[in-house]
Amino acid sequence: MKLTEQEIWRPIKNYEGLYEVSNFGRVRSCDRMIFKSNGVVQNRNSKIRKQVPTRTGYLQVNLSKNNIQKMVTVHKLVAQAFLPNPKGYSEINHKNEDKSDNRAINLEWCSRAYNNSYGTRISRIVAKNKNGALSKPIFQVTFSGKIVNFWPSAKEAGRHGFDFSKVAMCARGERSQHKGFQWMYCSQCKGKRFLK
Repeated sequence: MKLTEQEIWRPIKNYEGLYEVSNFGRVRSCDRMIFKSNGVVQNRNSKIRKQVPTRTGYLQVNLSKNNIQKMVTVHKLVAQAFLPNPKGYSEINHKNEDKSDNRAINLEWCSRAYNNSYGTRISRIVAKNKNGALSKPIFQVTFSGKIVNFWPSAKEAGRHGFDFSKVAMCARGERSQHKGFQWMYCSQCKGKRFLK
């Protein structure tokens, strides 16, 4: 982080007056007065909230409103507060591939296909799979050569409306297409050019 950067705090959507998020990826509670049921009023000073990792490595923070607790990922809070999203994307990419670096300058709204094929993700999955311990990663491609999505396995594509056995058959060359798409294992894509 550059010394010239200034930390900017903005209210968290649906938690205005309760919590704020900064462009550095920190979350804090707001100064406020708490009215207890016994009539006692307490002043609560602003406090930086503790962030804990999810099973997949993203940082999350616990927010509370009307006695309802909710765990929310920090990168989503930062993106909602600081990044315009004119195309209405639902996914957020970490540009440096570090899931714990939630600075606004490190995040970008994107499509699932872009997020799944960004940077070294595919090569890391392929490297994990080289001993056959995991399923084979697979690309979903249009007939014009545009990558639509990347799936960790044919079974994962099957969880999203495709027939995983037909997807696998396409990747093995036993079928030409499934639901209007070509399907290729990552190992088959080396040296091929795709449209962006």
